Amino acid sequence: MYLRICGAAAAALFPVGCGPFIFPPADPGGPAGDEISITTVVASAQFPVAIAFAPDGRAYYTEKETGRIRVLSAAGELLDKPFADVAVVANSERGLLGIALHPDFEENGFVYAFYTASEDGVDSRNFFDALDNRVVRFTADPGGLEA
Repeated sequence: MYLRICGAAAAALFPVGCGPFIFPPADPGGPAGDEISITTVVASAQFPVAIAFAPDGRAYYTEKETGRIRVLSAAGELLDKPFADVAVVANSERGLLGIALHPDFEENGFVYAFYTASEDGVDSRNFFDALDNRVVRFTADPGGLEA
């Protein structure tokens, strides 16, 4: 009984779809007039799964299946060029899945990412192309990156 209730509660709290076809609820005003507002910030995001906010307001997010780390300016503008791009195997629970900024990001610009590396260096959805899981560090210009 407990599992059934938790499963139903999770389904109600986190309504998601499969693949890149995830749509926000039809009522952007929120359920029962609770003053909840949903605003699409990046309509072209391809399967975003993780986000990290820099102290200056920039947002770094990952795209699971493309292997790209994208950046939104503090004003909410998507930068034209991805911050980084890694070759991923993105089937099942694989791909570019995590991102974190170093606690001293303002000084060192360290951006950490977790992903499943592709053996042949190209993006893939083939289970057998997975080389390993990696945590890598990139260095951003803490004061740069303009929209």
